[in-house]
Amino acid sequence: MFKIAVFILMCAAAVAKIPIPGMITFPRDHSFDSNCTLPNGQKGVCRKLMDCGTAVAEKNERPKTCYFEGTEQFVCCREPRPSELACSEYYFPRDEVINGLATAPNEFPYMVALGWNTTKPNEYEYKCGGALISYDWVLTAAHCASVGGEEPAVVLAGGVKLTSTRFPPTPIANIIIHPKYEPHISYNDIALIKLTQVPHETEPACIGDHLPLISQNATAVGYGHTVFGGRPSDQLLKAYLQTIETLLCKSYFTDEDALPNGLLDTHLCAKDLQFNRDTCQGDSGGPLVVNRINFNRPASFVIGVTSFGLGCATEAPGIYTNVAKYLDWIEPILWPHFIRKN
Repeated sequence: MFKIAVFILMCAAAVAKIPIPGMITFPRDHSFDSNCTLPNGQKGVCRKLMDCGTAVAEKNERPKTCYFEGTEQFVCCREPRPSELACSEYYFPRDEVINGLATAPNEFPYMVALGWNTTKPNEYEYKCGGALISYDWVLTAAHCASVGGEEPAVVLAGGVKLTSTRFPPTPIANIIIHPKYEPHISYNDIALIKLTQVPHETEPACIGDHLPLISQNATAVGYGHTVFGGRPSDQLLKAYLQTIETLLCKSYFTDEDALPNGLLDTHLCAKDLQFNRDTCQGDSGGPLVVNRINFNRPASFVIGVTSFGLGCATEAPGIYTNVAKYLDWIEPILWPHFIRKN
């Protein structure tokens, strides 16, 4: 009878918000400023911990506490970037190349191949890759914006075979090259392609500002040659790689004309340490992908754009453009409606 009485008392106290002996509570104080400053100096907003998607996603970092209301913790919440907001709108959870592995149908619905006109009508030669990062925008390498003095005319989207006739290729409307890119120099090797329409049966990948960890697992995707100097693959291939420390990577690229200033933080290095898989000719512009959580949902993030390497499947890692370093350029072009006006 005594236990029942205690239980009823505890329930009543919980409903009435009466503190229970032994339970730590904090006073409600609405005098706190809702604005705050993050540890990195950025501006933030005080929100309930579980309402702060960026704090939950960055669970390896301890969020800065603003205050408590009762037992409810309010943390300094980083405002989500436009790329994160866009990802949360259009991305939904999915199940989860030299010596490349064949991909399953619809495994990479954001993958595209860039096609150039040939002498035959409605026939295209596919020389580069790319990734849809919104419904009608493709992320690729700047050096893929012009090959032999000619721009690509179409994209074949959805990661399908290059010989697929299920859906016609999608025409390209416009190509935007990073303003600081210089041909034959592997800096700022990144470009955006606007399509005339949304391709059939595709899903965009996400991009974000989380920098990859050392030895992080990643997947390179492309239609490149399966051996150096060989024929390109008709089927989309994937290669499981690991990111490599920049200092180690620099030792392989000391005399490259394409890198007069050496490797920078705008580059990523990745390599298959076990089976010698790699990206190769024809993989240029294709994505280097990792799986991450975005607002409590799994999503595929493009962290790198295939830029160049020393041959194919050599001891040297492949070099990728570090997408996180270019968000300030990409976001105003793709998602101006998410940009906050100060």
